Amino acid sequence: MKKFFGGLLMFLFAWTTGSAQTAVNQLFVYPAPEGAPLKHDYEVFVQSGSNQEWTQTDTYMAKVNASVGNKKHKVCEISYCVFDFYGGVQIRIVNKKRKFSSVRIRPQSQGIAADVLNDSTIQFQLSRPENLSVEFDGNITDNLLVFSSEPPVSKDVAKREAKRSKRAFKYYAPGFYNLPDTIHVPSNTTIYLAPGSYFTGTFAIDDAENVSILGRGIARPERGYEGCHVFRAKHVEIDGLIVNTCPIGNSENVSLHDIRSISHPGWGDGLNVFASTNISYDRIFCRNSDDCTTAYATRKGFSGNVRNIHMQNAVLWADVAHPIFIGLHGNPAVGDTIEHLVYENIDILGQSEPQIDYQGCMAINCGDDNLVRDVLFNNIRIEDIEEGCLTQIKVGWNQKYCTAPGRGVENITFRNICYQGRTPNLSVISGYNEERKVQHITFEGLTIGGKAIHDKMEGKPGWYATSDYVPMFVGNHVKDLQLKDITAPQ
Repeated sequence: MKKFFGGLLMFLFAWTTGSAQTAVNQLFVYPAPEGAPLKHDYEVFVQSGSNQEWTQTDTYMAKVNASVGNKKHKVCEISYCVFDFYGGVQIRIVNKKRKFSSVRIRPQSQGIAADVLNDSTIQFQLSRPENLSVEFDGNITDNLLVFSSEPPVSKDVAKREAKRSKRAFKYYAPGFYNLPDTIHVPSNTTIYLAPGSYFTGTFAIDDAENVSILGRGIARPERGYEGCHVFRAKHVEIDGLIVNTCPIGNSENVSLHDIRSISHPGWGDGLNVFASTNISYDRIFCRNSDDCTTAYATRKGFSGNVRNIHMQNAVLWADVAHPIFIGLHGNPAVGDTIEHLVYENIDILGQSEPQIDYQGCMAINCGDDNLVRDVLFNNIRIEDIEEGCLTQIKVGWNQKYCTAPGRGVENITFRNICYQGRTPNLSVISGYNEERKVQHITFEGLTIGGKAIHDKMEGKPGWYATSDYVPMFVGNHVKDLQLKDITAPQ
């Protein structure tokens, strides 16, 4: 029998009093509402601390455009579950679909090893919340995503804060909301989505300011796009939402925390940024059917520069296109600038993009007279690349999407980049001409297959280019490319 009530009662107590902020070893499980799309390939049970009782959590269905080999993709149904906890938990997963011979839990950097109890059941422990993919026999077409967090701010605390800030407060109780496609969110509003709430529409933050969406809701329109968007808005906070995608355009001072994005249709980019400033992402999971996250200037009716984008503590998985993509779109009539971007502590689970020009896990393709500068990739762990490469940094003219070549790329730093997978395709760094060049590119602490790649690496003949060991093609119009040993005195 599903033993929801213990976990749910603990959640309700903390949720109404706010007292769980000091709790230790507590579990919060949220029953799915009737009508939400579920999938029954797996049974997931969670046990908190010294509590001997196992609590089952529902598993939802999501569609992805998974690689099936031979440069082909197929829309498939996967499973995901969500729960919160303090302290530590044990997780038991029963594969109801088939017996298995192997299992992996990713990101592998977390070092989570499963105990195999029998040919259909595994068990593992978490000491802190994680966003994980559990894959039996290496299968990514019907895997299980396990999303966990610390519990959200309570309803009462959120309501008091809204009142203090003179905001309207809108509460959605647990349930299935088969609402119109757009749920408009006005200025000076806090929306609280109770855990166990599921929405078929998109929360539209348009021409608004001072907006928060809090709680633990799911907003996934059946068509596969959005769930939330932020257009021409400022001072926006979104916390704890599971969506298809969440684009941001012509906005400033936007914070996204504990956001999970899963998409399957064409052009299903997860977290697009268009012409926006001061955008922060923390504790993000993306598995997308196009770029996971982008930084574009003028595009889709949004115009202007991009500045100060910060993404940290993320897991990115691009079934198609790029995990991180910067620079393609802008306004050549004025020359936009994309600058001051930071991506750090990120696990990239894969890239499977057959088109050579759209490869690169960390890609900058500068077009439309854009200038891209001051970008940091820090502590990026790439597990495997089925079709793709580590990076492409190009000033070019993609005539399919751009009306002019880019203006230049400069001051790009890759620090502590680790790749452990199969041999990738050739990375590319290339400028357009002497006026539109790539310059001041630094790799510090690049390791591939456990081997440090730098200009003074042991065993490299002096006449070899260090980039050959990536492998990476360095074209014309590239100035000041360095591959440094991060352990050596500078």
